[in-house]
Amino acid sequence: MLKEHDPPRSITVNLGTFNVMADAYCLAGRFQDAITVFGRMGEQKCTPDALSYNNLIEQLGSNKLVAESEELYQEMGERGINPDEYTYVLLVEACFGVDDATAYFQKMVELGLRQRTIRSSEDWRTWKGSTKPRTCSTRCWRRR
Repeated sequence: MLKEHDPPRSITVNLGTFNVMADAYCLAGRFQDAITVFGRMGEQKCTPDALSYNNLIEQLGSNKLVAESEELYQEMGERGINPDEYTYVLLVEACFGVDDATAYFQKMVELGLRQRTIRSSEDWRTWKGSTKPRTCSTRCWRRR
């Protein structure tokens, strides 16, 4: 049986690989390493997408690293990657001040993005207090 198996001669690193590595660093509390790995995607000819940015923005924002989350948001624009409504929900959630949160919400509205993740203020309060994990793997989870 061993002779019949022909393992690959090289291992391909792709976008998913970098996302998993960034997640692992964040779970270990090594946020700067996660940012470094995220930045090295270009070396492997990988281009992060909105989901990749959202994943890291969520991890940083939920650990009170708002400045780093905002830097990633700025980088998205510089790279021509359009933030989606989920990006803005994450940024609003990470903000400490009402003014900052309002500014992100207004930007989302200006871009014509609709707040599909949460339908009402009651849903927002429920969602904020939810024990349901909100990682990139549960991005499609919607309040009903």
